[in-house]
Amino acid sequence: MNTATASPSVTTGDARTLARSAPPWVGPAVFALAVSAVIAPKFVQLVQRWRVDPNYNHGFLVLPIAAYLGVRAFRQGAPAGSPHRRLGWMAIVIGGLAHLASLVFLRPYLDFLALFFLARGGLLLAGGHDWAAKFNFPLGFLLFLFPLPPRWVSYAALWLQDVAARVSETVLGLFVTCSRTGHTIRIAGMDGSLVVAEECSGTRQMIAFVALAALIGHLSGRSLGYKLSLLLSAVPVAIAANVLRVVLMNLGAYWFGTRWMGGWMHDIPALFSLPVGLMLFLAIDRTLGRLFPVAAPSAAAPDQPAPSPTALPAGFAARWWKPTAAVVLILAVGLGLSAHLTAAEANTFPHARGSFEQIPLAFEPSWAGQELDDVREQTRGKLPFQVDDLAYRGYQSADGVVAFVYLVHSRTGDDRLHHPEICMRDASGAPEDYRARTQVPLAAPDRKAQRFRFMVGGGRHTMVYYWNYTFPASTEPASPIQAYHQRVGLSAPSVTVQVTTAGDDPRAVRAVEQTLLPNLDDALRRLVLPENTAVGCDRTPIVLDRR
Repeated sequence: MNTATASPSVTTGDARTLARSAPPWVGPAVFALAVSAVIAPKFVQLVQRWRVDPNYNHGFLVLPIAAYLGVRAFRQGAPAGSPHRRLGWMAIVIGGLAHLASLVFLRPYLDFLALFFLARGGLLLAGGHDWAAKFNFPLGFLLFLFPLPPRWVSYAALWLQDVAARVSETVLGLFVTCSRTGHTIRIAGMDGSLVVAEECSGTRQMIAFVALAALIGHLSGRSLGYKLSLLLSAVPVAIAANVLRVVLMNLGAYWFGTRWMGGWMHDIPALFSLPVGLMLFLAIDRTLGRLFPVAAPSAAAPDQPAPSPTALPAGFAARWWKPTAAVVLILAVGLGLSAHLTAAEANTFPHARGSFEQIPLAFEPSWAGQELDDVREQTRGKLPFQVDDLAYRGYQSADGVVAFVYLVHSRTGDDRLHHPEICMRDASGAPEDYRARTQVPLAAPDRKAQRFRFMVGGGRHTMVYYWNYTFPASTEPASPIQAYHQRVGLSAPSVTVQVTTAGDDPRAVRAVEQTLLPNLDDALRRLVLPENTAVGCDRTPIVLDRR
């Protein structure tokens, strides 16, 4: 009996002794692995986003910079103290709830909150409030890993496009005679015109300069006023650098033609504008440094030497096992919830019955079409989302009417982010003739397309017809949380159709509306779309409309 009761006591004591005697780095390393496992699926998605979205190419630099800042913070400031259990466990709970909510709502900022609060909770439980506060900026800097909400980026891009076009027109007017219509700039003597497109809005420069301002402000050790001033100055500096790039591209097109802009030489103006922007930013930083000098550090008492910030208390590694166990529990619950939601996602929406290749290239009475493969692949490269099916065709009637058809399908519904008002009017700056706007019937009177008429330069107009198809939910969710996830987290698969023809030829307008549009709608319904697909032509972005 004595031997049986003594054995567990010895084992427990050995485990505690082993935990206390473990090297200090073991605890935080295991905790970091647990947090990484929680965020790993989202990180894989982030890497894919950084590769395809120029606005977030800087994401590959953020993680090593944050790691350097974390090591720097560890070597400075307050040493590790007593654990702050209440705040630590509160942070762990908030991080866990943010992670579970991210699985339901599919919002990137929730993943950032999960990462931030889980890491901060572990730091609080291991070293106390003052020690954990040293790592607030390195953790906050990880925000630049995550994309901003699409609606924010769209609004910012449109505003920056307008500013760049207006200021560029003013600056170009000092050298050449030019005029501007929306975001389109025409220089006298040139056959064509140049458009300040969304890619030229300066959004990526804005994000990069804001991240640089936050980093420099933190490393400077100056006051909050200096940091906020430097952060705000990043906006006009980014705008100035982008305007310089647009001006150089317009002058280059005026002096050397536009053929050079189609290849790698398109980015040559940025080799001049970005260094100029960086020099301007550093000049502002130097000026602000004079206005906000660094405060002199207070002298430490000679008889009380400051403790080393890298000195860790005894049993430091053992302080991490409870928060690590909590993170592992959150990971397990998250995996179970993810499996539960994925089981509903797999059968929530039906798949397309066919591909766009099955749509005929000839329609009665007199339409003949051909695939525009080069244009299709160029369009694919510009689309900021995963395309599940894409087609770009040119159709011509027997009496010479020409129309172009753009079809795109996305299982995540991202194709509905496109709309003629956005790409033609807002992004390209083409003015719309509102008198021509109306809805025209497709193959059935209750199925309609929206008609737009835009001025594209030289007094010419283009008529654009737009509509989309949204797939219906095919199964009822098995649980309330699956139903809620389907309603707020998932976007229905959809197909977007856009048909373009000459807007100044009434004959072309009649031919397209009376024969081509109904034939396209009928072919899509018979060959591609599942049953009970809804038809719409609204402008509401997909981030607001989750049907």
